[in-house]
Amino acid sequence: MAYNLSKSERSQQQDDLAKVIPTNRHFWGYCLTRKVWDNIKHVLYDYEEEYLDGVPYKKRNHRRIRNKYMPHWMAQPKRKYEGEVLILSDNAISPPFGIKQNRNTPTSQDAMTALGLWNAGYARLTTIVPRARYIGIHGLSFTPRVFRKQGFDTQQYFEFAEDSEITEFELILRDGDGNLIKPSKYE
Repeated sequence: MAYNLSKSERSQQQDDLAKVIPTNRHFWGYCLTRKVWDNIKHVLYDYEEEYLDGVPYKKRNHRRIRNKYMPHWMAQPKRKYEGEVLILSDNAISPPFGIKQNRNTPTSQDAMTALGLWNAGYARLTTIVPRARYIGIHGLSFTPRVFRKQGFDTQQYFEFAEDSEITEFELILRDGDGNLIKPSKYE
């Protein structure tokens, strides 16, 4: 994912341009390889067939998704795939959701993508420095209150046009104090 909320000043963001960290943050500005999609699509297709077919998206059954579907996939053993993959310590990644859900647990397609990635044993990564600014204060999934609650109102965003051609990134697994970066739950 090439999106994050950073409260750092410009000079610190300049130093962090080529750094990525594990995340469970709400998806925005992300991409998957075809191979990854092929490895997770069964979770998304199952979700769509069970909860979206013939139902307006806004009227999907949130309670059944939270109480039945999500715990089912969270309890499954994580799959392992062969090929060129970066192996992260299980201590450096965390599940996007707990086994028990509450009424605020997201049930969106992006949340189900996070669930599929977790089920497939993939870690989500994001750039430390945001590469875009989220402007959706009003929309299908947002109100000004939700926008503020998720911290979008405090985002720092600077243009780094001269440094936009970064082709290699450094994975950061520990913070400045040496502690493992543990992603929070998906919001």
